[in-house]
Amino acid sequence: MQVVVPRYPPPRFPNRCVVCGRERPATTAQLLAQVPTGSRFVIDSYSVTVPCCHGHALSLHVRRLGGSLLFWALYMGILVLVVQRAPSKMEAGLIGGAALALVLLARTAIERWFPRRFDLDASSDSVTFLFNDLNLGYEFRALNPAAHDTGGLTSA
Repeated sequence: MQVVVPRYPPPRFPNRCVVCGRERPATTAQLLAQVPTGSRFVIDSYSVTVPCCHGHALSLHVRRLGGSLLFWALYMGILVLVVQRAPSKMEAGLIGGAALALVLLARTAIERWFPRRFDLDASSDSVTFLFNDLNLGYEFRALNPAAHDTGGLTSA
């Protein structure tokens, strides 16, 4: 379930873990999202504190940041090995392109088979929160009067 809220004021969350739904989690996680500005020189970001269990706080950060870091580290490692061992530049380019395609395919497969249980995406005026748990999404929407669903195929 995707719920859109304005960037300001900060949204209120139910006192449940945003990943597993456990009541009154012991910790919170500070999540950061980059906001596209259309300029290379202006950087904008959005930060929100969400309630979650201790283990899930770590998994939220690893899934959001670690996936990209692992992707680029794996690709650069493969690329270095290919460039060092390839007999020609053309073969190095072909193998590097194939490696990139393979890593992208693996990342897409992981996202498809193991979807994120909670995520956020910020824009200049609103934030979209993704909840895998529908009950938690409905509770979140009820706590934030300015919130609305993103709509679906049946909405005009």
